Amino acid sequence: MYLNKHISKNTALILLIVITTTLLIPFSSLSNTVHASNSKYEYGSSYNSSNDNIYYEDGKQYYYHYPLKDKTGSLYDQLQNCEDCFFSQLEKLDKNIVHKILYSIDKEFKDLGNLCKLVINEKIDRDTLEQILIEILTNLGYDSDYNYEDSYNNNNNNNNNNNYNNNYNNNYKDDNSRYNENAYEYDYSYTLDEQTIKQIVDRILDCLFEQIAELLVVWNDDTFGNFDIFLAKSTDGGETFGTPENISNNPGASVVPAVIIEGNNVYIVWHDDTFGNFDIFLAKSTDGGETFGTPENISNNEGFSGFPQIAVNGNNVYVVWHDGTDTPGSREIFIAKSTDGGETFSTLENISNNEGLSLFPQIAVNDNNVYVVWSDDTDGFDNIFIARSIDGGDTFSTPENISNKSLSNNASFSYQPSIIVNGDTVYVVWHEDPLGKRTIFISKSTDKGETFSTPENISEKFDFSSKSAIAIEGDNVYVTWIVDIPDNNDVFIAKSTDGGETFGTPENISNNHGFSNLATDVVNVEFIPSIIMDGNNVYVAWTNGTPGNWEIFLAKSTDRGETFGTPENISNNNGQSREPELALLQ
Repeated sequence: MYLNKHISKNTALILLIVITTTLLIPFSSLSNTVHASNSKYEYGSSYNSSNDNIYYEDGKQYYYHYPLKDKTGSLYDQLQNCEDCFFSQLEKLDKNIVHKILYSIDKEFKDLGNLCKLVINEKIDRDTLEQILIEILTNLGYDSDYNYEDSYNNNNNNNNNNNYNNNYNNNYKDDNSRYNENAYEYDYSYTLDEQTIKQIVDRILDCLFEQIAELLVVWNDDTFGNFDIFLAKSTDGGETFGTPENISNNPGASVVPAVIIEGNNVYIVWHDDTFGNFDIFLAKSTDGGETFGTPENISNNEGFSGFPQIAVNGNNVYVVWHDGTDTPGSREIFIAKSTDGGETFSTLENISNNEGLSLFPQIAVNDNNVYVVWSDDTDGFDNIFIARSIDGGDTFSTPENISNKSLSNNASFSYQPSIIVNGDTVYVVWHEDPLGKRTIFISKSTDKGETFSTPENISEKFDFSSKSAIAIEGDNVYVTWIVDIPDNNDVFIAKSTDGGETFGTPENISNNHGFSNLATDVVNVEFIPSIIMDGNNVYVAWTNGTPGNWEIFLAKSTDRGETFGTPENISNNNGQSREPELALLQ
């Protein structure tokens, strides 16, 4: 932590006596309180009267301190919105963690209201607050009394900290603020992992500073005669898009793009036959997708190289695809790794290396853990295999079959996996064909891919489901796929709020009379939908034939997937636009 706002034990005792004698009210009297939030951790009641600073849960008393008394005007609204930013992101955490976070914020800023005043009056910048919040959430299990203000001054001499502290002390320090460490009941054993901390802090900061991530959509398009890779960008949360830019811009067929973003670097890969046979090309932007360098051939071999996917972790860039170079007539899963941000790539590695047909890889990365999944018929039936690296992609484990425990008892068609990782937890979804009916299955690992759960059917009564994709944020897991409805097909989505343990009823989000993706072709990976999360916003893109030609449609939810708006045509041209992929630029 950075700011020392401690008070002495004697002062704390006096304040505790004042609090308990002047603010204590019967538990029953809280029943008529009007709260500003539906959060489990009610806080909005502090706006009503000083008595409402006391909150009861499980027969215990907790104190929240918000000095704001004026209930009218824009400042009040801004402060309420600011506090809502915090509680909307904390509401799903364990109550012990929430109490500790609130207490820690009180110790840093005297109360959340003062912190919000700093933000509203631009007395604290995003980077400084990010450091403070990360340290608060990292040290939840500790209660050190070292001098936070000295630490802040010593570590931030180049960040105008003296001016910041003067503004804080002169204008925002509330000498009458109250906090009582003993009023907060929490279990010190609760801690948050680094990735969860980063997710919580990022979402809070995005909300506080009203930062809207730029939404990027890439697809292939033959509007100008041959298929090229196009990119369109939205700076207003998908409401409008700029003019699409041609990224590949060559005489060959450039198809099946994938996109990933790390910082301000945007990486796009695709397969391309400009030089005779299909190879894997990569284009990189270092300015957030404004401009791109010349595409580079990173497979550059004599076999068919196709259907690439990409993942990034810092300067490490990983590209996987299926390749026929080593086994003409068959396919293997190849990977190339760059350790310099995509400037150069290592020698290609065959990570499937079997006698079967290995197709359509997907990749996910978390720190040094690299996971690659694909469809494979080595065992006689199409199954989903996974290979795992724990050394940043230098070596990979022997591939494991993770679909063979499903209801079909391994005697079915398992195809087109999608993978996502969240800390130690790995999720894989795919479509399967038991008894002639295509359904969507999910399997989950909670031990970094060592073991996987028995696959579960999440498409329920919707037979002829295929082409699934997955996204996750916190405990919310979203799976989208295509359902082949007679004379039509549509895009469906199912949501889990408990980390993938259970899923709600699938909802139709395209709901039109045309073809939303080419679901009649169950092996055509080019028409898988794409899904991505940004706070409360969920975006789903797909290829749609409703206008008469193939176009890229986008549907957006602003309430974490509870409802979706009307799908919008974002390619809107006379050509065939296919294979959308989504990415977010913060």
